[in-house]
Amino acid sequence: MGSISVLFLLFMFLLAVDVKAQLNHSKIPLGSWLSSIANRTSWVSPSGLYAFGFYPQDKGYAIGIWLRNQPNNTIVWTADTDNQPVSSKATLNLTSDGKRLLLRTEHGEETSIAVFPRYYSSTPADSASMLDSGNFVVYSNSSEVIWESFNRPTDTILGGQNFSYDNADLVSRSDHSGRRYRLRINSKGNLVSYPDNSTYATETAYWSLDTFYGSDVTLSLNQRGLLRLIYGSSSIIISANNSYPGEKETTIIYRAMLDSDGIFRLYSHHFWGNSSNTSSKMYSEWSALRDQCEVKGFVA
Repeated sequence: MGSISVLFLLFMFLLAVDVKAQLNHSKIPLGSWLSSIANRTSWVSPSGLYAFGFYPQDKGYAIGIWLRNQPNNTIVWTADTDNQPVSSKATLNLTSDGKRLLLRTEHGEETSIAVFPRYYSSTPADSASMLDSGNFVVYSNSSEVIWESFNRPTDTILGGQNFSYDNADLVSRSDHSGRRYRLRINSKGNLVSYPDNSTYATETAYWSLDTFYGSDVTLSLNQRGLLRLIYGSSSIIISANNSYPGEKETTIIYRAMLDSDGIFRLYSHHFWGNSSNTSSKMYSEWSALRDQCEVKGFVA
């Protein structure tokens, strides 16, 4: 009887440890690592909708964040739009000293994806998380966010994310011709798109939404799909929510993206089902231009 009691208590202890581990699975401790070829290729958000880590690109791998919809994942952030893909033996490490998110290639070359502390904080990192918002964040030991991907958009902004004059340009991923495009808020507060490597002159822009409010304008996309430019208490609505959940729908995610053809668009992703059986569908909600023929410099 005593042996049974001991075994029962041991079982309950192990069960409690396992439950606790599941509850805390979104916390990434210092020293954690990913590999492009191991079973541990990404860190997944609690709902399973987003992942951060290695994804296939060309003949190698890139580092980014993607929306895990079916049949294909949708990339929403990349660590560096200019770097070439890395080999299949690369690793990514949240260093034990809390100072870097470090990429190391099979040849021993090292690149810092992020460095801590940054800006206003003098505290090194303590942990990280991939959040259900699509934001990858790094915390100090006081749970202060000292780095986040939402502050460094690449070609996409997600629901709940803002884009301002202080951010680097949104840069489209290359299309079949190798051409890229840039989207920025200029010093007049206008949202303007340009071909890559062109001057930021009025005559080189192929699309703009004019506000003339000044550089304090912010492009905002909320989690209900409202895309607008905000200046103080004023706002210009670019696109309102056109999507409504169906009977069995559980989640709608919005993203605004500078596509590879140079056109800024708003998409919605609709998810049905549960964690073990999820279906999804993507819709185009709004487009800055009707088609690519309106893009300056485009040759059919």
